[in-house]
Amino acid sequence: MHWKLLPVILAAFALTCHAADGDIDAGFGTNGSIVLAPPDSSPQALAVAIQDDGKIVVGGTRWAFGQDLGLNQAAVWRFLPDGTADPTFGDGGLSAIAIGQSAPFVFSVLPLPSGDILVAGNLGGFAVMRLHDDGALDAEFGDGGIANVDFSDLEFAGTAAIAVTVDPQGRILLVGGGKPANSTQNGPFFGAVARLLSSGTPDPDFGVSGRVVIPVGNTTSSSRVLFRGVRHGEGDRIWLSGITNAIEVSGVNSFLAARLDQFGKIDPSFGNGGIVTANLSQDSDDWGNNGVLDHGRWTIGGSCDPGGMAALCFLRLDEAGMPDAGYGTNGWAVAMLGSGSLRPGSLACQSDGKCLDLVAAPSPTTSLRQFVVARVDGNGILDGGFGTGGIVRIDVPISGDGDHVMARGMAIQGGRPILVGSTDGVPSVNALYVTRLDNELIFSGHFD
Repeated sequence: MHWKLLPVILAAFALTCHAADGDIDAGFGTNGSIVLAPPDSSPQALAVAIQDDGKIVVGGTRWAFGQDLGLNQAAVWRFLPDGTADPTFGDGGLSAIAIGQSAPFVFSVLPLPSGDILVAGNLGGFAVMRLHDDGALDAEFGDGGIANVDFSDLEFAGTAAIAVTVDPQGRILLVGGGKPANSTQNGPFFGAVARLLSSGTPDPDFGVSGRVVIPVGNTTSSSRVLFRGVRHGEGDRIWLSGITNAIEVSGVNSFLAARLDQFGKIDPSFGNGGIVTANLSQDSDDWGNNGVLDHGRWTIGGSCDPGGMAALCFLRLDEAGMPDAGYGTNGWAVAMLGSGSLRPGSLACQSDGKCLDLVAAPSPTTSLRQFVVARVDGNGILDGGFGTGGIVRIDVPISGDGDHVMARGMAIQGGRPILVGSTDGVPSVNALYVTRLDNELIFSGHFD
């Protein structure tokens, strides 16, 4: 081969082989996606994380057909990097664990460097369990593999742990929410935080025996506070994100952020006495999800509806808890989607500073719901190189009426976004859905 021809050949190869950012990656799963609709159960994916080796860990729930509620299970699936089931994990790639007579949900999964996996959710309460690399419960963790955090002596009932992370000392941080023990079914809902030692026992140096309950603003019977994201930052500070309606802004929901010190106390140097509530506008019903911490800036993803129109929204706060003036417009980046209600999704950020927000939203041309992802650059500007004007719409395979399409989790695998949720398997039940998008960041030669 003449060496002068090599650049031309490589350029031609790139043009024919490189898909655009945001396209479905046809090399993943089957034609770009995984759809699991087994005949004996209804699986639902609620969370995703990527191991260091590129394997994909998906958490959720599995409802058994025609069986007692005791057979409904907390479920964790693991897939090889190309989307095939991992035969070394659980039973053909699935670790399913029944927990009493409850209906357990896995809301967060966290692979550890040891190969173990932390699994947090409503596991008979506000709880986390630890799995070995083969999917088996770690009997030495907590009580037979599950650490259920008891808030009863604080006159509080922790309902579910929504997110989990681990600090540099190996301590486990859980966040979510629950109710005062004496509240009615529709009573107030408060934010909850717990820190456990690596063994699964409460950390006595954090809050009250490892637990902190955080009401925000008004504590009326209809008030809601729910933490959906947690990160560990410099100085052992703990960054939280979520949603609240307890600060009344036209009676709608607001993005919520808070920061705690290493002992679980509210950090008064952040926001308004340690708490930030923010709305895009006075008439916007905003739902904040998880956040990403980068150089002291806290970016929260979610959905909103300014003027009654659906949108994907990003909020960036600086280290003091103030909207970052250099990001979007007054700290907000917005991707307008049109009319229709959105369903909660997830935020993920690439190693180059670009962030993606995922929701389930109505199609502009049909009555069915789609996965919708928006990507903004590090300045909060919609990335025109992603999809159409920074937005990608994904038609999710369905066999029912499409009402079960839910976009729940997102993670970055070697630069490529992995999206998980559920769709219709057969009418009135769910099928697990996973897809992967192309992204030129995969040529950077590292995993995020």
